[in-house]
Amino acid sequence: KDFTEFVHPDDRDFCTEYVQHILKTGQAGRSPNYRVRIANGELRWIITNGKSYFDRNGNLLFIGVSHDITERKNAELALQESEKRFSLSMEATSDGLWDWDIQTDKIYFSPGYFRMLGYEPTEYEHTLDTWISLIHPDDLESAVSKNIDCMNNTSQNIHVEFRMKAKDGSWHWILGRGKAVERDANGMAMRMIGTHVDITQRKEVEQALKKSEALYRAIINASPYQITISDLEGRISMFSPATLKLFGYENDHEIIGRSVYDFLVPEDRERARNDTALRLQGIKTGPNVYLAQHANGSTFYFEVSSEFIYHEGSPSQILIIGRNVSERKKAELEIKLKNEELSRLNAEKDKFFSIISHDLRGPFNGFLGYTKIMADQLSGLSMEQIQTIATGMNRSASNLFNLLENLLQWARIQQGLIPFFPKMVSLERIIKQNVDLMLQSANNKGITISNLIQEETLVFADVNMLKTVISNLISNAIKFTPRGGHICLSVKTCVDPFVELSVTDSGIGISAEMLKKLFRIDEKYNRKGTEDEPSCGLGLILCKEFVEKQGGKIWVESKVENQLPGIECGSIFHFTIPIENANMKRKSSEQA
Repeated sequence: KDFTEFVHPDDRDFCTEYVQHILKTGQAGRSPNYRVRIANGELRWIITNGKSYFDRNGNLLFIGVSHDITERKNAELALQESEKRFSLSMEATSDGLWDWDIQTDKIYFSPGYFRMLGYEPTEYEHTLDTWISLIHPDDLESAVSKNIDCMNNTSQNIHVEFRMKAKDGSWHWILGRGKAVERDANGMAMRMIGTHVDITQRKEVEQALKKSEALYRAIINASPYQITISDLEGRISMFSPATLKLFGYENDHEIIGRSVYDFLVPEDRERARNDTALRLQGIKTGPNVYLAQHANGSTFYFEVSSEFIYHEGSPSQILIIGRNVSERKKAELEIKLKNEELSRLNAEKDKFFSIISHDLRGPFNGFLGYTKIMADQLSGLSMEQIQTIATGMNRSASNLFNLLENLLQWARIQQGLIPFFPKMVSLERIIKQNVDLMLQSANNKGITISNLIQEETLVFADVNMLKTVISNLISNAIKFTPRGGHICLSVKTCVDPFVELSVTDSGIGISAEMLKKLFRIDEKYNRKGTEDEPSCGLGLILCKEFVEKQGGKIWVESKVENQLPGIECGSIFHFTIPIENANMKRKSSEQA
């Protein structure tokens, strides 16, 4: 077959010319690269060494030895494509590439190397001196030494920032990076490759930030206020000396990097985090007051106002301005206590005038009425009528006396004039004395009184105060128990060192609404007994004062219907009283 049948159509002409040339000149020679199609249809690259000669018959012939160079050809083509791509990328990029052959002192600079400084590649020679001539004098030593260190294998890589002069005379910041890609047997660099990147914009931003930070710091340091800057998580990056002083720390490292929430008591940390979260959601909060912790463990009230510092439209940091408001909080607390005290005094005043204007007026009107009858009609009255009037006058006088006695005791309590002398006394004896005094009033209403307290029951109490409490409770029980009712006094041991005394009656009971008003000077509570006996509610207030004075407490259970144990309805007043001197017991325990 004609050998050109195997050759790619595009390569047939120059293959034919090559053979004809060898035959014509009689010289040996190597053909250009050409393609042939093998039996499986694949194209392969071929190169042929040819020569002409004459056979025995004198015919001119061509003989050639062909080599398959497909693999080599493919590698060359790939390399050419890679070099073309690299060349195009170097033309397109604004970064600079350099390749330094140290042995020949030849340097390759990519087109972008000079263009990032405003030069054309043809304006400068590609030499080491060119690079050095463009470096800022203040940066020359650093830039050169970094390269020398890499050449001498002192460092593996080059990483250095320096300034280079642009065509317009300005200075551009350059980030130079590189490494040795070939070294000799002694480790000395033979070839180095690297890049230069223009970082002028980044450096300008950094310098602006440094100036800004310096301004912030100057303002913060000069401020007498507690100023802190943190990230959005609360980690502290900057604070004023006043902050350091307020929290009792001596060194910056004791605060820098810590969370602002660490300086609050644990109970306030979550609330502070929630306040920050609300601010991030656009919900205005503050100024907020938290309880802060001093380095010595003490606490103080810290008022905080905060604002976000924005970067590119988004919050990036928190500016916190705070101050110690403990004195203000103390003043507010004092004002609150004073207001509460004033309210209490006003309530006491109102109660006092209410008693004078209302509760005293009733008994006095009755008493005056009886005296007027006797003054105007005495001669016409029978002995029975005079007895009835005298009995009414006695009851009115007795009520007036009890009321005035309570008023005087209450007034003396408010002035701190009632002496307090607790001692060990027989509870049964004191109760018996009070029952005996009240027995006539109970008998008049047909009420029975049961004293279930044993003789050996001893308590540690002020006798006069204890008598007043028991007297008022028995008197109330008689007052609000209908005729034929029953009153029971009992005692039981409760939590050491107290006993619990109970006064139970089968009376009319106390509604839930009225129960809320008992023992309170600021609530009006008075109602008449089952036979119109007067009441001002002051007696229960005295009971509470005297019970609490002795370390006990007083409370009441009551039903106006349904069942209490053993009675249809009624009330049970309980109060506790010590059974021994708590101070003496504590001393005995400590000695033991």
